[in-house]
Amino acid sequence: MPPQGYINGDQKLWQLIVIVAGPVLAFSGALMWLFKLKLPLVLYHWVRLAHGTAFLVVSVMFLAHFYLSTLHPRFEESLASMLDGKVSPSYARDHYIKWYDEKTRTK
Repeated sequence: MPPQGYINGDQKLWQLIVIVAGPVLAFSGALMWLFKLKLPLVLYHWVRLAHGTAFLVVSVMFLAHFYLSTLHPRFEESLASMLDGKVSPSYARDHYIKWYDEKTRTK
């Protein structure tokens, strides 16, 4: 893997998907729930498509994120670090080398 900082590339991708898909899900869900009978049929189909696509993207990325953070053998400390906010120096060196080097650099 390329050297990673405090937040790795997968975490950044997950955050981007949540930031983009969250409002899409909320807005399209509100339109379908509150204005189902008032929207033109063509617009309603586009809203459903947007909602379904956002749901699918979030679901797939969530499953990948969940697998990598809890079940993948190389990420055994991931869940513990999410719960207590701490990682061992060896884990930090192996997974977040840019951040590790920044924190351990002598001044």
